[in-house]
Amino acid sequence: RVTNYGVGGTTLLRKGDHPYWNTSAFASASASNADVVVLMLGTNDAKRWQWPKLHGEYEGDYGALISVFKRMPSKPAIFLMRPPPLYRDGVYGMLQVAVNSDLQRLVPKVAKDNGLAPPIDLFGLFQGECPIASGTPGHAPNATDVVCDWVGAN
Repeated sequence: RVTNYGVGGTTLLRKGDHPYWNTSAFASASASNADVVVLMLGTNDAKRWQWPKLHGEYEGDYGALISVFKRMPSKPAIFLMRPPPLYRDGVYGMLQVAVNSDLQRLVPKVAKDNGLAPPIDLFGLFQGECPIASGTPGHAPNATDVVCDWVGAN
């Protein structure tokens, strides 16, 4: 049986504007005694009003969340996912550089630091099919003519 305990719009950051930690879904997930846990958190943390001041808490908060699931009696296999690209800076108030650069560096580090397998690479899968044509601050624009910026359209 597969159960989705995700809550759209929530943040990993405990001090974020809508922490996953405070949801009934998190309470249910942490009591589920799952065999496998798959986590993808961070995109909603990349909002311009919270990432600059709270990004330093991301690794610690993610590690704390992973610890909750590691303590379950079922000892689940835990997998993290690198979030897909943000195709336009500012969509939903999110910083493109935070999603496309910072999180892509931090998620693998969090996985390694917590003894987990390398993350599932959604970013790479999207880039393979729908690359960021205009580039991301800190990364050179790619030379493709595939335009996928509609994914981030308002």
